[in-house]
Amino acid sequence: MRHDAETLGYYVNGTAKKSSSTRLMDCFDPSTGKVVARAPQCTAAEVEEAIAAAKAAYPAWSATPATKRVQVLFRLKALMDARLEELTLLVAQEHGK
Repeated sequence: MRHDAETLGYYVNGTAKKSSSTRLMDCFDPSTGKVVARAPQCTAAEVEEAIAAAKAAYPAWSATPATKRVQVLFRLKALMDARLEELTLLVAQEHGK
């Protein structure tokens, strides 16, 4: 087990956070078997925090006109297109392809 691999956090309510969990899962590059990261098994409180944030965000998002939501999704697409090579490498690493 490689302990110098990056330990991931979690993302909730627009903020990247560090989990307080001490339980970590190794994330492997299936093509090499190498540990590329360690993911926390978030605590129950962290999961509840994420659920609460999603519930709180839902009314405003669902009330947003479809035309505005489409603009947000197209912006996401543009950001992904701009980093396509990096995203492709990450997906390849995660899936071993």
